[in-house]
Amino acid sequence: MSRLTGLEQELRRNLARFGIAAKGRVDVRAVVEGVLNLVSQTPRLQECTTTSIVEAVHKAVSLGLDPTGTTDEGYITPRKRHAVFVPGYRGLLKIAYENPRVGLIEAHVVRERDHFELRYGDPEGHVVDHRPRLNVAEGEPNVPIGAYAICWWRDCPQPLVEWMTAEEIEANAERSGNRDEDSPWQTDWPEMARKTVLKRLLKYIPLGPQLGVILRERDDDGSLEETETSDVGVADGDSGPNYDALIGQAATLEAIDQVIASLKADEALDSEEKTRLFNLAVKKKRELRAVSV
Repeated sequence: MSRLTGLEQELRRNLARFGIAAKGRVDVRAVVEGVLNLVSQTPRLQECTTTSIVEAVHKAVSLGLDPTGTTDEGYITPRKRHAVFVPGYRGLLKIAYENPRVGLIEAHVVRERDHFELRYGDPEGHVVDHRPRLNVAEGEPNVPIGAYAICWWRDCPQPLVEWMTAEEIEANAERSGNRDEDSPWQTDWPEMARKTVLKRLLKYIPLGPQLGVILRERDDDGSLEETETSDVGVADGDSGPNYDALIGQAATLEAIDQVIASLKADEALDSEEKTRLFNLAVKKKRELRAVSV
């Protein structure tokens, strides 16, 4: 069996688990197809373990984000033989806007020839005065000196602002240990700077518990520090789903139907275990149907 074939089987085995985690925010079948296409075109991802790719997909859909890179919400990135999910700038914004208090969020790079002032505590909310220098002559130096992120609330005139110097941003990049020529820190420094300061700003915005896992990762390109992971729905020592847990978690008829579909397609289960789980799922479906009537 080829590695890609094995990955495809594992991803399809986990469709029900992905669907429950996504809660309808992303099309998990489309995500699986996109990830398979991505891996087929990325030799370094093909070297990653199947388990790490499956868990990267699960983490992404749990946050309601697309990990294929096509929407810039996030990316599955190889770290040696371990794949990790890295949220993109758009993905972080999408998560932030789940808080109904958030009106608008922006992040910008400040360059040495820009007009830039910070006035923390301004009672009228005029905290940032940033006027970029637009008419810089060709060849005239205008290097970045830092970046800021700002969040305007719907119910408060005083915005939330975070500022980082270029040196602080570079320190984050150095801690990543990933300064290869094809690293985004080398190819797209402004975008990475905006993402870094936005990530720091989000630590002060009340958001869902899943975001805490991301914010305990390094503010760079996904290199992991000590993070919390959830193994609910994952069988010990296996990347396949824990069907007992998934059946117990299913709260809608659509969710239990996804579990049943995965059970039918899962060739790794022996007939006795599949029968037991199928009967358990059908029982749960009857209970959900009775409640919905």
